[in-house]
Amino acid sequence: MNEKTVVKIEQRRAVIAELVQKMRPMYQAKVTNEYQRHHIETIVGAGIWYIPNSGLWTGKVSLKAIESFHPELGTAEPKFTKDHQYPRKVAARRLLDFDWVESIDPVEKTIELYLEEFGVYNLITPKENRDLMKYQKVEVFTSPQDAYDQAGIQLISLTDNQLQEVKQRNKELIESLLY
Repeated sequence: MNEKTVVKIEQRRAVIAELVQKMRPMYQAKVTNEYQRHHIETIVGAGIWYIPNSGLWTGKVSLKAIESFHPELGTAEPKFTKDHQYPRKVAARRLLDFDWVESIDPVEKTIELYLEEFGVYNLITPKENRDLMKYQKVEVFTSPQDAYDQAGIQLISLTDNQLQEVKQRNKELIESLLY
């Protein structure tokens, strides 16, 4: 990642940290209704989603995503979908509920949460992504692993080189990973 991109990422995270701190009193106010809270979560969640996540892949890919690249069993034009382990609105709610008075450096805390939780993603199929959504809603989400388990998505770890081989539809590697 070039330095210009790193600076932009840091600036976006700083904006999110500032927005969350300024929106938090409104979010927690007794006069704010649930519809308004959900809207605030959507706004903050969108801001989080637009922060570039280059380099934050967990190294995990779903078995179905790998299978979709099999030259004989897969699809004609397979695709990976980046799935953030922590859904946007879940991340937004965590930031909005966080006690910022306790944090010495809110920007640094936001960066830490983004790098360790909110920005990291797995690679799955588009269909798995749709199936996963009902388990990633704020009201039911408990953990990334629980959501994946409920959606029946099995993840395995790959190296960057293995991922490239899968993308090139290397039959032997794909079969060794699947069977």
